[in-house]
Amino acid sequence: MKKVFLKCVFEQNLGDDLLINILCSKYSSSQFYIISDKDIDSFPNNLKIIKVPSLLYRLFRKTAFKLKKMNFIDSIIISQLDYVVVIGGSMFMETKSMSDNYDLIWYKKLVKPLYIIGSNIGPIHTNDYLKRLKEEVFSSAVDISLRDQKSYNMISDLSAARYTSDLVFTYDVS
Repeated sequence: MKKVFLKCVFEQNLGDDLLINILCSKYSSSQFYIISDKDIDSFPNNLKIIKVPSLLYRLFRKTAFKLKKMNFIDSIIISQLDYVVVIGGSMFMETKSMSDNYDLIWYKKLVKPLYIIGSNIGPIHTNDYLKRLKEEVFSSAVDISLRDQKSYNMISDLSAARYTSDLVFTYDVS
């Protein structure tokens, strides 16, 4: 059984919840892990929520950012797993917050195979941020599935990049 760390938005919203459900259902022989302070039981059995208080997690992120490392909690958990999957739409936006740079550090320190599913890139405000995304995140990914043509065009020169329809559109509504 493959063990997979999910980097995603886990805020109880329909779109992201559907993505997580689709992924867990499609790969039912894999075990998925999410770090969250929430406890929700409406997901498939192969999704485990590792509960970490939000305040503690933010403290670890800020400390890791200052040290230019991946935070301790993620590092320990990911070291025991096989893959990292980023799933969700707006996972690569440029904002004015510390999290932009922290996320770039996080990906740069990642030592497990990285898969990006159903994402888009942007909005991007500077060429520098896009360049850093390509160099520090996308260039090391095994597979990058982008859900819109504009995002794909930004990194189409990378062999791992591909343009596919949104994963939610594959959901069996019957």
